[in-house]
This record gives sequence, C-alpha cells and structure tokens, in this order.
Amino acid sequence: MKLDLDLDEYIPFFLRSIANRLTQIDRRLYSNQMGIGVNEWSCLALLAREPNITATRICEVGGYDKSVISRSIRSLERQGLISTCSAPGHNRKQLLSLTDRGHSVYATIEKLVLAREKALLNGITALERRSLIEMLRRILTNSDCILEQMQTDDKV
Repeated sequence: MKLDLDLDEYIPFFLRSIANRLTQIDRRLYSNQMGIGVNEWSCLALLAREPNITATRICEVGGYDKSVISRSIRSLERQGLISTCSAPGHNRKQLLSLTDRGHSVYATIEKLVLAREKALLNGITALERRSLIEMLRRILTNSDCILEQMQTDDKV
C-alpha cells in the first residue's frame, strides 16, 4: 500500500512537532524558574502587551479555549501575579492586569524566552527570520479562515 502522506514534507506535522517541543522546553523553563505553566505565561505576556483586557481577548489572540484561560487566570490571581476589576458599565465583564509582582515575573521570564528564541533561530539570517514570520502569519490567517469555515459548516 502506497501512502500519499509524507510526514517529512507535511507542514502541519512539522508545526505540531515544533509546538510540542517548544511546550516541553517552556514547561521546564517556566515551571522550574518561576512556578507557572505555559498557559499562564501566555496570559502574562498578553497582559504585558495589552493591559486591562478580558479573558475573551486572551482567548482570541492566542487561540485558546476559554476553560484553559479561566484556570490560568485563577492560578495567576492566587499567585498574586494579576488582578481583576469590573469593566465600567459591565458588572460581569472582568478586566485583567498585571500586578507589580506580575510585571517582575514577566520581566524575568522575558529574558529567558528571548535567549531561548535566539538559540532556536541559530543559523537563520535576519532576512530569513522576516520571511519566516511573514509565512507563519499567513498560515495563522489561513488557519483562522479554515476554522471559521468549519464553524459555519457545523451550523448548517
């Protein structure tokens, strides 16, 4: 039986393999260094970039499931890394922001992840990096389109 799918050339397989390896690296880095998980780090990073956002916004930007982010937010609150407040005019909508301790943890991890990124991109030129980023953005956009189409098909 001849297989048409060649995993050595199948882009989704490579992306998933890379993502899995990065998750393993990140898990060791964040858990060992700071006692937080990969999803918690993603929340911190987004809150450092966009203060006073909702959990829904974190889900939208990162493509996360709401339950995952909800657990991460509770964990970050328990650790004193983020705070919540009600959005003006919305009793149920909570805005999230980093605490002083959250900013400190973010700054520490930021140094670690930038060093890890440098090692990950070893041997890749600045031009290749820009091209890679551009291609990955297109893949992300295309994946969003596929997901939207699937959600539309599910409603029919």
